[in-house]
Amino acid sequence: MMKKILVLAAAMTVGSTAYAGNCKSPEALSIKDIAANDMNTFGTLVAAAAKAGLVDFLDGNRNLTVFAPTNGAFDAAAQAVLEDDSATGIDLVNALDEDTLGVILKYHIAPGERDEADVLDSTRIRMLNRDFTFPSLDGTTAFINHVSVLQTDVFACNGVIHILDGGVLLPPEE
Repeated sequence: MMKKILVLAAAMTVGSTAYAGNCKSPEALSIKDIAANDMNTFGTLVAAAAKAGLVDFLDGNRNLTVFAPTNGAFDAAAQAVLEDDSATGIDLVNALDEDTLGVILKYHIAPGERDEADVLDSTRIRMLNRDFTFPSLDGTTAFINHVSVLQTDVFACNGVIHILDGGVLLPPEE
């Protein structure tokens, strides 16, 4: 009886890691799957990734860390960039060309899986666009650059998502 309980506990532990590093399992959810399954939170991100041609990249077996802006974060960015209080994140996605969206989105993706502790232990993180972001902690609120993190450690089979609600990260101007 004790052996069955230990086997069940081990199976539950493996299941709770969302099949990290193994996107081949039918039950595994990739970063793309998690975003696509929550369009109320990530609909604009999914639309931007589709336009920039990055959807398949977020569905692959390469381990990634994604700092994912919410729809609200994209809406705020759209209102600031487009100078229109009624603009939405989708308006911003439609206004930007594929290359610009790609550069912006690659500034939200880092190679490798970095959980909250790894992120906050870093003074800087190199992103896919080759620029750096700068994590910090103010009290109990985590920030990437000056954008607040709403939720950390949403694990996928190909990495981890940290949800940004305070805005969209913009790469440094050259």
